[in-house]
Amino acid sequence: MSDYSKEGTKIDKFYDSLEGLLRRQGEIVKALLNGTEKQINALRDADSDALIKLAGEQSDLVGELARLEGIRYESQVNVAKDFGLKRDASLRELLDRAPERQRVHLTTLGKGLRADLRALREALDICRVMTWRGLQYNTLLMREIGLVEDNTYGSEGEVSQAKPSQAIDSVV
Repeated sequence: MSDYSKEGTKIDKFYDSLEGLLRRQGEIVKALLNGTEKQINALRDADSDALIKLAGEQSDLVGELARLEGIRYESQVNVAKDFGLKRDASLRELLDRAPERQRVHLTTLGKGLRADLRALREALDICRVMTWRGLQYNTLLMREIGLVEDNTYGSEGEVSQAKPSQAIDSVV
């Protein structure tokens, strides 16, 4: 038996729990990716009701993801101590000590999760750019028709005094 035999039951439970956590985190990331794709469509369609609904749904998912990550981290810290590793031992270090069947399976789950997180990051970058460009366009439009009278924020975060446009005569 390998070096986890002394605490076999506890360690086995850790790896089983880790599998469940990674699976659920993967499901959540996929749901966030799906929601982000819907968000892109809602941004394209300027559907504010859909954006508000999606923001609430995604907020709940992010909260659950953070909760699960906390559980995973605490569990990982406890098992690292049992293995005689540093408190901040990486998940990879713990997987190196797992039985081969579990190590291969958990590594595959981890790779899938990382790939989905990359896809989510890319989709969120698209949302960020779309939102930024939409705000730029709205600010420009409001300035041109004279609806902006106060200070405004520019695309680089600078504050500027709005200048009334001459596009529409003030007597209209």
